[in-house]
Amino acid sequence: MEQTSMILRIAKIWSVISMGFILVFMVGYGLDPNEPLPTPREWFELGLFPIGVLVGMILSWKHAGAGALISIVCLVSFYFVEYAFKGRFPGGPYFLIVTAPAFFFLAYSTMTHKQS
Repeated sequence: MEQTSMILRIAKIWSVISMGFILVFMVGYGLDPNEPLPTPREWFELGLFPIGVLVGMILSWKHAGAGALISIVCLVSFYFVEYAFKGRFPGGPYFLIVTAPAFFFLAYSTMTHKQS
């Protein structure tokens, strides 16, 4: 039981940091008058990451398993869409680092489901 509460605590703290990072990124991008509006394809990608991941993390606070799955599915879909349009996956570990709390929420959900 103690291990599951620690996993949940890590997931929640990391998700707050990730959500803060995503929101700062979105606001900063939106306030830059020199940035062009996203294309329809970019809007679709933004719907997956960061918006879909953000929605999943928010939902994870109440429904850990469902929210985690939404975040993870959005992340994986984002990677496939990037590969389909650009012929390569996104570079760097940043998308995975920001979405990592979803994996902790999923682990927590799986562990508590097995205990009940």
